Amino acid sequence: MQPQGADGLAGKLAAAFPVGNGLEQARNATVFIKTPWGSGSGFFVTPNGYIVTNRHVVEFDSAQLKELKGKADKLAAELERDRRNSAVLENQLGGVRDAGVRRQVEEELQRRKETRDKYTAVHKEIMGQLQRIEHSSWSSDIKVILIDGSEFAVQSLKMSDRADLALLSVDCYNAPFIAPVTDNRLLGQGQKVYSIGNPAGLRHTVTGGIISGYREHKGRKFIQTDAPINPGNSGGPLISEQGGLIGINTMVLRDAQGIGFAVPFQEIRTEFGQYLGEL
Repeated sequence: MQPQGADGLAGKLAAAFPVGNGLEQARNATVFIKTPWGSGSGFFVTPNGYIVTNRHVVEFDSAQLKELKGKADKLAAELERDRRNSAVLENQLGGVRDAGVRRQVEEELQRRKETRDKYTAVHKEIMGQLQRIEHSSWSSDIKVILIDGSEFAVQSLKMSDRADLALLSVDCYNAPFIAPVTDNRLLGQGQKVYSIGNPAGLRHTVTGGIISGYREHKGRKFIQTDAPINPGNSGGPLISEQGGLIGINTMVLRDAQGIGFAVPFQEIRTEFGQYLGEL
C-alpha cells in the first residue's frame, strides 16, 4: 500500500471512510463522474488532483448524438400522425348515433390520449437531454463526486487520440491516489484482481476476479478479466489485492458473461506522461 499523508483530501476522506488496506485506499481514490449524457468512474493517479477515466465517459460520441436525434424525430412524427388520426376520429364521433359504438370510439380516443401523453413526456425528456448535450461545457457540466459526496468542478481535460483514456484535474490538495503495481508477478494470468466503480449508480462498489489473459485489438493491448465490469464501471481502476493499479476498466464483451477488458496502466504513462511526471 502506497503511504499517503493524513492531511488534505486523503485525510478528510480517511476520517469518514477509514483505510485499513490497499483496497480501501483505492476505494477512497475512486470517483464518480457525472455528465449531461451519463456517468462513469475515474480515479486519482496523483496527489495533486489528476484523475484518469475513459474518453467515452467524458466525450459524447457524435454517432450516439445522431442516433438520439433520429429517435427524437421519429417519435415526433409518430406523435403528430396519432394526433391527426385522433382528430379524424373526433370529427367522425359527432355523426355516430349508436350509443354502444359511440362509447367504444370515446374509449379508443381516451386510450390514444393517454398513450400520446406518455410518449409526449418521453419526447420532451429526449429533447431536454439533447439540449443539455449540445450546450454542455466540460468546465461547468462535468462533475467529479467523491466517496463522501463532495463535488468538484473539472479544471482541465485532456483526451487521448489513440486510447480510450482521458485525464481530468480538479483543484485539491493531497488527494488519495492509486499507484501502479511494482511487482510484475502480480500481472500474471490467474492473479487476483479487483474492480472499483459505480455500476448502476451503486457508488464505490468493489468486485473481484482474476486476470483471464492479455489480448490485442487493432494494435492495442488489453487485459481480459472476469471481474464484473458493468455500465458505470467504465473508467474505474482494476487493481491488485495490495491496491496497486493494473488497468483502467473500459468495456465488456456483449452477449457474454465474465469477459471484460481494461487498458493496461502503462498506457497512462504513454498518453499523459508529460503531465504526470514519474507515475
